[in-house]
Amino acid sequence: TQYMLSYTDWLVNSKIYTGALVHRFGNNVFGISVVNAKPEAVKETTDLKPLGTGNMIDASDIAVGVAYARQMTDKVSWGGHARYVREDLFLVTSSSYQFDLGISAYTGYKSLRVAASARNVGGETTVEVRSFSPPIYFNFAVAAEIYGDVGDPTYLTVATETLFATDYGQRWHFGGELWL
Repeated sequence: TQYMLSYTDWLVNSKIYTGALVHRFGNNVFGISVVNAKPEAVKETTDLKPLGTGNMIDASDIAVGVAYARQMTDKVSWGGHARYVREDLFLVTSSSYQFDLGISAYTGYKSLRVAASARNVGGETTVEVRSFSPPIYFNFAVAAEIYGDVGDPTYLTVATETLFATDYGQRWHFGGELWL
């Protein structure tokens, strides 16, 4: 069983609260998660009252989720995360359900591993009268140690990932990690 709790004072006096709890049962892992973002309330202003109306504008975002993952073999694992997402902005509230799916596998060739995921898959949400879908992200990544092995005193891991977002297009990420 593992847990994580976090509190962050962020930009312009906003606050972020996160928490997660997972428990492993053999090859299965179950978890729950929560994320809450709370910006500082601000004074409402209008064209006719530029110094303020006396009202405060308050906002918050929250996502509550459940997760399940399974190690199918010593080389293949998969998992999913379903969550309820809600955004409150003054007098307007929107909510939706989303889920993420992912799989990872060791190829059997040296330390080469591959992973793929789809994130933010879900239904449309409506804000006032306009409906929209959250951006869906598709990832595919590969990683391997090109010098040494994990656990050696020194080793170098390199990775590359392609990310396609429905609201942005395709991007490539490259990285590495050197342990000394």
